[in-house]
Amino acid sequence: MLNTIEINNITSHQTHSKFKIHILKQIKLFLARKYNTINTQLAYKMLTMNYRTFTYLLFTVFSTIIFSDCKQKSTPVCALVYSDGSPEFNKTIDIATQMHDSGFAVKALHYLDSNFINNPPTNQLDVFHYYYFCFDYYNNHIESRNPQKAEIYSDSMLYVLEKNKLQNIYVKQYAQSIFSKGDALFNARRYTEAYKYFYEAKTIIKDNIDPCALADYSYRLGMVLYKQDRFLEAAFYFEESFNEFNACDLDFAIFYRRQELLDNIGLSFSKAGVSDSAMFYFNSALKYIKENYEKFPAKTTAFRDKANAVVIGNMAVVYGNMGEENKAIDLLQKSISINERKGFDPLDAQLNRLKLANIYYKHHISAGMRNELDLITKTNDSLPDQNVLLSLYDMEWKYYDMTKDVANAFTYLLKYHRLRDSIDVQMRTLRETDLNEQVKNMDKQYQISTLEKNNELKKTYLIIALLGAVMSAIIFLLVFNDWRKTQRNVRALTYLHNQVSSQKVELEHLLKRLEDTHKEKDRVLRAVAHDIRNPIAAISSLSDLLVAEDYNYSNEQMELLTYIKNSCTDALSLTKEILEAADPSKAEALVKEDTDIKRMFADYIQLLRFKAAEKQQNVNVQLPYEPTHAVINKDKIWRVISNLVNNAIKFSPQSSTIDVVVTRKNNELQLSIHDTGIGIPDSIKDKVFDMFTETKRLGTEGEKPFGLGLSISKQIIEAHNGKIWFESSADHGTTFFVTIPAEGA
Repeated sequence: MLNTIEINNITSHQTHSKFKIHILKQIKLFLARKYNTINTQLAYKMLTMNYRTFTYLLFTVFSTIIFSDCKQKSTPVCALVYSDGSPEFNKTIDIATQMHDSGFAVKALHYLDSNFINNPPTNQLDVFHYYYFCFDYYNNHIESRNPQKAEIYSDSMLYVLEKNKLQNIYVKQYAQSIFSKGDALFNARRYTEAYKYFYEAKTIIKDNIDPCALADYSYRLGMVLYKQDRFLEAAFYFEESFNEFNACDLDFAIFYRRQELLDNIGLSFSKAGVSDSAMFYFNSALKYIKENYEKFPAKTTAFRDKANAVVIGNMAVVYGNMGEENKAIDLLQKSISINERKGFDPLDAQLNRLKLANIYYKHHISAGMRNELDLITKTNDSLPDQNVLLSLYDMEWKYYDMTKDVANAFTYLLKYHRLRDSIDVQMRTLRETDLNEQVKNMDKQYQISTLEKNNELKKTYLIIALLGAVMSAIIFLLVFNDWRKTQRNVRALTYLHNQVSSQKVELEHLLKRLEDTHKEKDRVLRAVAHDIRNPIAAISSLSDLLVAEDYNYSNEQMELLTYIKNSCTDALSLTKEILEAADPSKAEALVKEDTDIKRMFADYIQLLRFKAAEKQQNVNVQLPYEPTHAVINKDKIWRVISNLVNNAIKFSPQSSTIDVVVTRKNNELQLSIHDTGIGIPDSIKDKVFDMFTETKRLGTEGEKPFGLGLSISKQIIEAHNGKIWFESSADHGTTFFVTIPAEGA
């Protein structure tokens, strides 16, 4: 809030012209209709400006009118400062803000630092708001103001958004980062750089049609003009900012800034010597605070009291200028009593004591003046401010001059002039800067840049158009060429279609003949299988009869009879499988049961060994040491093993060894049958599992194959949800692998 005591009253006397008066009367009437009585005050004050300022301000007024008409058509929404982060960070920042609002700014920063270090946020907006809090601490608090650190934190805000490519998503935050950079540069007295950042933020806001955020730009221009002692122009921009904030959703930050702007407008008119307008805006500020503060019940009354104290302190100056010193003294004392409290505004209290001392000086009340100066000196040690110190030296030499203490009067007068010269040197760059000219130059530069971009865009569009025309021509030629080819292809396709149609008819006849042949094959297969079952069944019955009669058979004879019986049973099962293969729809459901694998091999393996013995071959069986069970159909799995081992015997030479290995891995039973026979040629590897395959080969001693074993074996294994495959070469023989789930799923 603007509260710097200005020592010298600057009054301007400009000449009027009929043109200016005529134009300003029209502006007055327009503004009175559009904004009631608020802006009409500004129209009258424009009469006192020089031509250069008048021309620029006239341009700005009409720009404002046009822009205000435009903004009524949009509905922008202003984001809250600390509500768009993560819920956890919002709680942390709320606690820090409450500590800050209670007058513990340093503790608030330490609390936030500690949380930031111990719980680093992952949300980039949380990081942004942390940097913004730190920037505010070093940029806006007199006790901790450090432009260099403030600039570092503003750069960090920009870095977070630009590094993560969020500037086009969080436009308001990005503009705020640029404004903050300009504020830090301005406090560091790098004014030209600051203006550039202010203007850059403005262009971002305008490009995104956000009059709410545009209010920040007008506010900053008003601050610059105020510090240049161009109070009427400053008042215009402050009022412009106040009106632009109408586009925002009302939150506490907007409320606090708007009451500050009303006070700033009044202070600007007060500095310009326009007391009636100053009082109008001071009263408007007090009324605005009273009517809106209750909308924020979470905030303590400290904010309201501090804001009111600043306003009434500024009002006191106007009363003093109007000759109502008693009312001025009463308001100043009331303001001081509020802002001297911890967590309020000690700088404003010092400024008001200086105002009070000045009134005592005018009325030659030396004791009251001395008391105020001593209190200022006491508090200024802990809160040094150049402007306060300058005014203090001025009051000190005046006091000692009034009390006839020439030595001290001269000492403080010398201090006053030295400090004033130092401040003048610091402010010279700012006061010599023509802000209006700077803004115009940046506007022109922006327009030039925009035109250049538009020209580049037009060139790009022109190139695209030319490329499009060329591509269109090429496409037309290609389409035409394709059309000609298509005509030729259509004729060729018509000829081919006729051929395909005739071949289709022939294929349908062939398919019908094939189906008939397939049915005849199935009929013959069923007949053969059925006829074979009768003699085998007779042999099985005779073997049962022989076993039933007690002829005192030797153990070897009984074992042979048992093998005959088992072979008959296997043969009958084979004929049944042949019938099922010929007509799968009549196959019985697969019945599985828990089977002891080692016992199964003990019962049946000797049959295979007898078969191998005919060619002096050895069948080597390796079973797991531990008991091995699996849920299977015992007869069918043994049929697979028998088929695979018989094939190994058939295609292996005399005196060779056939290895049968059974293992269990996890929930899977794996069987491998390896021989050192003639192997399977590559030309028939993909057909060995086909039923009735024509790629049959004789065994090593001329044994004839039937072509059913492997096909039936594959059906059995797949019915068990297992897999069967082989590896074979002429040099190393053949190995068949079988895996089935041990649970029999």
